[in-house]
Amino acid sequence: MKISVVGGAGHVGLPLSLQIAHRGHDVVAIDSNLQRVDMIKNGLIPFLEPGLKSLLSSVLVDGSFKIDHRYEMVDGAEVVIVVVGTDLNVMGQPQNSSVFAAIRQFEKYLSPATSLVLRSTVMPNTTELVSQSLEGRVGEVAFCPERIAEGNALRELEDIPQLVGTREGKGSEKLTELFSSLGIAIVNVTWVEAELGKLMLNA
Repeated sequence: MKISVVGGAGHVGLPLSLQIAHRGHDVVAIDSNLQRVDMIKNGLIPFLEPGLKSLLSSVLVDGSFKIDHRYEMVDGAEVVIVVVGTDLNVMGQPQNSSVFAAIRQFEKYLSPATSLVLRSTVMPNTTELVSQSLEGRVGEVAFCPERIAEGNALRELEDIPQLVGTREGKGSEKLTELFSSLGIAIVNVTWVEAELGKLMLNA
C-alpha cells in the first residue's frame, strides 16, 4: 500500500512512517522542516528515540521509505496520514488551524480513491468539518489517534490497540489492513468517540 505521512519528520510521524515501511508498505514522509528532512535522508535521527536509527537505515536501504518536503509527493497515495502538531489556546484547548493549514498544502493531490487519516490532537467534530470541506474530493476520512509516548514509540506502535474512527463507526477495510500489519488490534468507533478518546488520553 502506498502511504504518505504529512508531518513525518516529528516524534510521532517518523516512528509511524518507519514502522509501516518496515511492515511492507511504500511510505513517503513529508515535512516542511528542511533541516530534519536532510538529516533523515542521510540516516540521522533528529531526536532521541531508541531503535529508530537502525530501523531508518534498513528502510532507506530497501527503498520502502522516502522523505521529502514537497507536498506534491502525496499524489497517488492510497492513504494520507496527517500527524502535524497542534497548538493550545489559553484555555488549554487544541486548535485546529495547523491541521487545516496542512491539508490546504496537499488537498489538490487528493482523489476519491484516497483515504485521509487525521492523527493529531483535535477538538471533537474536527474530523466531520474536514470531511465536509473535502466532500467529493477524497474517499473516506477517519480519525485514528496516536497514543504513544516518546522513548517508547516503536514498542507501543506494536502493542497499543488502534482506534479507527469513521463516520458510522463501522470500520474501514483499507485502514484495518494498514494498522493490522503492525500486529495490533483494531477498535472501530465513531469520529467523535475517537476524538474524545484522544483528549482523555492526553488528560
